This record gives sequence, C-alpha cells and structure tokens, in this order.
Amino acid sequence: MKPTLFKSLSSIGLLLLTIMLQTSCSDTDSGDYTANYLPQIDATKLSAANHPMTLFEDDEDPARMYDKKDRWFRVNQPVQVIQKGKDSVQLSLYSPVGLKDVKIYAKLPNYEKRFVLYHFTQIPAFHRSLHQIPLVSAKNDYELEDGKQLL
Repeated sequence: MKPTLFKSLSSIGLLLLTIMLQTSCSDTDSGDYTANYLPQIDATKLSAANHPMTLFEDDEDPARMYDKKDRWFRVNQPVQVIQKGKDSVQLSLYSPVGLKDVKIYAKLPNYEKRFVLYHFTQIPAFHRSLHQIPLVSAKNDYELEDGKQLL
C-alpha cells in the first residue's frame, strides 16, 4: 500500500498538533510568571490626590462634624469603606487608635471567592481618604483570602 500525499500531510499535522498540546498545556506552574500584585498602601503618606484628612480636628466646621449623611459608623465596625461614584472608594477610620496591616477584601457578584482589593500597612487614627478602585485603573493580579493567586 503506497502512502498518498493526503495521508502524509495528515500524519504530519497530527504529530505537530500533539507536540503543541503537550508543550503548551501543563498542570504545573512554569515559574516564569511574576504576579503583579497591588502595592501596599501607607495611609500616613498619601498624596494630595487621595484627599487625606483627619476627622474631628479642633478647627473642623461643626456642621460637617455632626452631618449624619457624611459621618456615621458602628462602634464595633470602626473601619468604613464606601463606594464613591463608579471608580473610587472612601476609607474612613473612626477610632482614636490607628491600625496596622489592614486588608480590605472585595467580592464580585459572579465570583464566589473574596480577594484583597487594598492592603494598608498603616491607617492613622480618625483617618479619611479616597482611593481609586484598582479594577478600573490597571491590570493587576489579586490575592485570595487563602493566599493563592486569583486566576
């Protein structure tokens, strides 16, 4: 039986396809990829673009200080994160003691696991600032609660 040109080409094509699949698909991490996690934030060193401020200062306008629409919190939940507009959040800490190593988690409606959206190394006492939501500003990798990478 003499091989035909079609059989030879299909055999070569099948061989190339098998090689491509074996070299491109792997269960193990190749180790070549470096995750691009968000940088940690020190809220004591924010730029003016974040509008950092200290709440309840002596020279603060009492009308603003007692504005129930702007200032409200739960005693057992002193850190408050509120979405402001489509692309930013306001972080407020209603506590006379600053916090260290604070992770703010987010959860998307169509994804069941929570992931780190912000990691603050420090938040000073009675702090308020605005932060752009990283999901809308750039492509980043995110860490899940268990420390694994969000895929």
